[in-house]
Amino acid sequence: MTQAPQPCSDSALLAQLEEATIAHKQGRLSEAERLYNAILVNQPHNFDALHRLGLLKYQQAELNLARFLIERAIAINQASSRLGQISGPSFIQCSATKKR
Repeated sequence: MTQAPQPCSDSALLAQLEEATIAHKQGRLSEAERLYNAILVNQPHNFDALHRLGLLKYQQAELNLARFLIERAIAINQASSRLGQISGPSFIQCSATKKR
């Protein structure tokens, strides 16, 4: 019988996000992916985890999933004009081009 995930404190989630980001930057993509997903279990609308997992999936050429994750992140934080201008349309255009 599997247990439901236990809620984490905000400080624990921030530490987990920092650990995931470091793993991601160091190229330990499997570890980073596992950590981003663990954050999303507790906070499904975590902007940073969604955005960074989307970037990771883009690196792994999983373009449909990458696009989905980044679009979810943008929907959560539309106030982030920098993300909307750089990561949003540019990313989506790039992924559409790569599909051809």
